[in-house]
Parts: sequence; structure tokens; C-alpha cells
Amino acid sequence: MSAWPKPNGGSRLRELWRSASAGSPNSAVACWLHCADELTIEVLAQLDYDAYVMDLQHGTADGLQAIRQLRALQAMSSSAALVRLAELSASEVGRYLDAGFSGVICPMVNTKAQADALVAACRYAPQGERSWGPTRAMLKERVSLKGYAQQMRDPRTRPVTLAMIETRQGLGNLPDILTSEVDGVFIGPMDLSCSLDEEGLGTAGPKTSKAIARIKALAHRQGKVVGIYVSDRSSTEHYISKGFQFVVSAHDKVALMAGAMSSLPRTCLRRDPPAFWRVRTTHAGLLPVPQWLQVIWEGQQEPVDHEDYQERLYEVTVEFLRKQLALGLDEINDGGLSGGDLTRWVKRLSGFEDGPDGPRCCGAICYQGEALKIELKRLQRAAQEVGVPPGRVFFTSPAPGTLADAFGNDFYQSDEVFVNAIGAAMAKEYQAIHELGFKVQIDWLASTLTEGADRLAAQHQVQVLNGALQGLEAEQLRLQLRWEAPPSPALLQVLLEAEVKYVALETCQVERAPEEELWKKVKIPKDKVLLVGTINPCDRHVEHPRRIAQRLETFAEIVGWDRLMASTDAVRSADPARELAGLFERLQPVVAGAASVSNRAARVVTQEEMPQRPDCEWAGCPTYMAMGIICQGVEPVLSECYGYSLSYIEMCCGSLGLLWVVRFCLPKPYDPFASHVRFLFFFVL
Repeated sequence: MSAWPKPNGGSRLRELWRSASAGSPNSAVACWLHCADELTIEVLAQLDYDAYVMDLQHGTADGLQAIRQLRALQAMSSSAALVRLAELSASEVGRYLDAGFSGVICPMVNTKAQADALVAACRYAPQGERSWGPTRAMLKERVSLKGYAQQMRDPRTRPVTLAMIETRQGLGNLPDILTSEVDGVFIGPMDLSCSLDEEGLGTAGPKTSKAIARIKALAHRQGKVVGIYVSDRSSTEHYISKGFQFVVSAHDKVALMAGAMSSLPRTCLRRDPPAFWRVRTTHAGLLPVPQWLQVIWEGQQEPVDHEDYQERLYEVTVEFLRKQLALGLDEINDGGLSGGDLTRWVKRLSGFEDGPDGPRCCGAICYQGEALKIELKRLQRAAQEVGVPPGRVFFTSPAPGTLADAFGNDFYQSDEVFVNAIGAAMAKEYQAIHELGFKVQIDWLASTLTEGADRLAAQHQVQVLNGALQGLEAEQLRLQLRWEAPPSPALLQVLLEAEVKYVALETCQVERAPEEELWKKVKIPKDKVLLVGTINPCDRHVEHPRRIAQRLETFAEIVGWDRLMASTDAVRSADPARELAGLFERLQPVVAGAASVSNRAARVVTQEEMPQRPDCEWAGCPTYMAMGIICQGVEPVLSECYGYSLSYIEMCCGSLGLLWVVRFCLPKPYDPFASHVRFLFFFVL
């Protein structure tokens, strides 16, 4: 083999794709650019993405501005610089390659003839039709005429060509398109979902999700690179794990807005939410299950066939996830389909036997996780089926203290040791859920933690829970607090020491005093986000969206809008199948009420929708971006807004915030940020 030619941005991309073992390609993480100024590029270049894509189709830069941005990028970084064309045009392709771009992404490639035309526009005769004239490209590469011509002929260094598959026609012609000499295909999920009659759903659309899987399979079969346009960390890691070699994971202008939001004083956030605000929504966990499953739960009937039972559970899980996505809920689950009450955990914890008053501990407690593996595999498969990233899905498990209160102890010498043993066992369950990327919701039925409860016992249970959660990210943990009678403020302060980010509270239990009176007396840690119960899920009454908004406004006065999510109270019913009937209808006002305080038009925004004006919420650092949404920590903050222009001066006010924000877009363990500390000090000075 001949010696490797002088490397360029395109060759580095290809080397990255080629360097991994067969069947497990490395992935290039890219940054998407819409702004038409050089300083934005210079800031983002500090993060050394594998590639930067200047968007001339939907961005604000014209051709000359794009070339100026290219010069700024190449002065700061050796990463690949690609251009997304406005349309397939041989003259435009030649112009940007002559300027020094490493390759092109072409939209709306629907036929093999168009793919062949794209390749021909990138290559000189006799392989193609590109006209000679590498005015700046040859200067940048510092090679002779002959050397540049050799680079353009060599498969390792010639321009990268990616054809965008984003229509029904392109999807149908994909097998033929892949026989062309393009390097690969790049999926535009929003246009693709519109073409498949799933407008606005993007990767969450079931037909779009299936189409994406088909595109990847066909591309890999032909040895082609496959890329996709997503932008949150969990989705980026999801598609990398699925073998996508080119994943967009950041956007310039939305990162800029998040940087500016991160410096906004909290006093501003305690007033009316900004016009671009969006309060996120979820629920407490249980959903109305089918009657056939309720009969099995109650022990009236046993599953006839295990495989058939699991497949029926899977079908209901997919149905539940789709219903929740259709409602516009941000964080969803399987509705608690795996079992009805705490006794199912007896099967996962050895050492328990049935007694006259329920299960009792008669031996050493160890965790037995086979049942959990089946449940998580089902949920993971269903999430992939509907195209939702695992970071938007939560899975419920009980707190160690809840299990200790529910079951008797005849083996351990004290209640404290009993709780310790349960906590050590349940740590394995929490870890297994967390490793798959799901959020862990810990249900704490604090029935014994009343006004006169022993604070030392509560502190011990919190310490055991924190020990079981050790090593897990707080951003991936939710705590659902339930009690028959509210605890004292001092006791609640102890419960808030649990090392979780999200704390769910109940506000709709009519027999109790207003919950906000209790929470006003508590010092809520600044790292906590409250999941406000806006409806009682067992109340057959359909609430008015304005009442939902009022409950959110009440708690916004306590903690600020940046630390709220709209949720539901926990289920309190001996017959949830009957009481929860119609819950999906009752959840609609929750989404509508949250949207009414998000923007005055009361417009519901789904995860991957890209409106003309931004809708956002702010939740403090760390910040990253989701598909059309900026995220602080794991929370969507700002919707993508095509055509929104940011001026050079506007950009300057948030430059450091932009650099800090975009760092959190990078998938783990991709972390070049530490190497640029000097730049930060220089920028501050």
C-alpha cells in the first residue's frame, strides 16, 4: 500500500470510522452551525468536535460568510469542516471544496442519479465533473498542484460525501442510492417523519424509528457510513451504541441561549416565566392496566404461556409509551406493568417467607435479579420501538425503608440492620436500571414517618438509601414521597437529604392541609427540582388547565420556575384498575396547564418539535442540547427555532456560557474540555 498522503479533515474522519474493529465502528461527533459570525466558530472550536457542519440550507450564513467562518475554524482547529448545501448544485459543490471544506452533506437525495451527481461534483475528471481551481484549498493543504490532485483522487483523502435521506422517495430508493460511491448517508429525522405522515415526531415516530433502523441496516450492509441529526447526550449515546458513525450533538445558537439563561438571576425566574419558557411534564408512575392483566395481578388467574404473556406485556408497554408521547409528556414509563404491589419484590429478595400477616424475613437477604432483567429488557425494547431515548424513561423501585416497613423481620437483630440488608440488596436493582440509561424513581411510602416519628430512624433510612444510590448520577434519580399524614418540617428536611435531583410531592389530597404551607417552612436544597402533583390520578374529575397552572404558580413562588415539573399525585387506591380508568384523558389538562404557563398561547411542545419561536425552561448547569431543545442537566430547555438570527454583539454576551454549555453536549466519555483551561482564563481576562 502506498504511503498515507498528507492528512486533511476528511481523512481524519475516515480514519476515525475505519480505526475500530469490524462491526463496531467508531463514531464522529459533530457540531451544527447556523449563526453567521466568526466568533461563534472560534468559541466552539475550543471543544474539538470531530466535525463542524455549516448549514447553508436553514442557517443564516450566505456563501461568503460560510467561507469566513471556515477560515476562523481552520485557524483554531484541525477538525473536519463540512458544508450542508442548500441544494444539489455542481457549481456550489466546487465552490466550497475550492474554499477548503473537507466535504459536503447534500439534502433531499432521492435517487441514485442524484447521488451519482453529488459524487461527480466532488471529483475531477475522469472520475467526475469538478472543474479545476482549488484557489484556497490548495493553499490550506500546502501541497503542490500534483499533490492536491493526488489527494482528491485518493479514497482516503478525497472530499467526504454524505447524501441526506429524508423523504419517502429516498427511503424507497435507498438500496440503489447505496450502490453509488457516496461515503454514506445522513438521516434528517424531522423531514423524514413529515414524509412518513408523522409530522413533528422525528425519531419518536414509530414509522420513522423503523425507517431509521432500516437505513442503518442497509447502509452497514453496503459498508457505508450512516449518520443522524440528534442533539441530546442520551440520544447521541444511543445512536452511537447502535453503530451510527456520524452523530450531530450540538447547535450553536441554542447553546448560546442556554449560556445566557445560565447567568440569568434567579430573582427573574421567580416572577412570570419568560416568553420562551416550558414547564416539563411527567406522572407518578401507575397507569390504567388492561383487565386481563389485573386479573393475573390479583392471583385470580395464572399466565397460560410465559412467552405469550411477555409478548402481550410488551405490546401494552409500546402502547403506553406511544400514548404518553402523544399527550406530550416529557418523562414517561411503562405504567407499572410489571406488578401491582410490594409483594413482587419478595421474589427478588431471598430470605422471605409468607406469614399470616404477610411476608417476613427468615434468612439472609440477597438480590435475585432475573425478573428485573426481563422487565428492563422489555422496556428497553419498547423504548427503541417508539424511538424515545432512555433518558426520558423512568422505572420505579421501592425505597429500602418502604420494604422494611411492609415486611416483618424475624432474622436480623435490629430494625437498623434489617434496613441495611435491604438497602445493600436493592442497590443492585438501582444500578441495573441506571446502567441502561433509564431514570430510577424510588417510591418511599413513609407511612411511619409522621409528626412523632423518630428522626434518628428517618436519618438512618436516608443514609441507607444514599448508600444504595452511591455512584449513580443524581440527575437520573427521582424520589416519590408519600405519607398518610404530612411529616413535620424538621422530618421533611431529613428526607430532602436523599441524594436525588427530583423530589415528587403531593398537593391534591383534599383531606389534608395545603401542601405548600409545609414546603414553605422547609429549606429546599438548591439542587432539587420539585415534581408538583397537579392532579389526583384516582379522582374521576377532569381538572381545568388553569387550575393546573395555579398549582404550578404557587410552588414557583417557593422555589422558582427553574425548579419545577408538572406531575401527578401518587396513586392511593385498593383498586387501581378501576380508579385509574380514564387517566390518559385526565392527564391532558396537566400538559395543557403546564403549557399555559410556558407561553401564553398555551401551545403544547413535544420533544422534537422545532417552532419558529423558542420555548424553554432553565434548570441550572450542567447544560446540553436535545433534539430541538436545550437541556440543563437532563432537562429540555429551549426549542430549536429555524431562521432565528443571532447577531455578533448578541453572541458576545454569552460566549463563556456558550463554551461551558456546549461542553455538556458531548457524549461520555468524550471530554476534551479539560485541555482548554488556558483558553477560559484568557477569555475572562
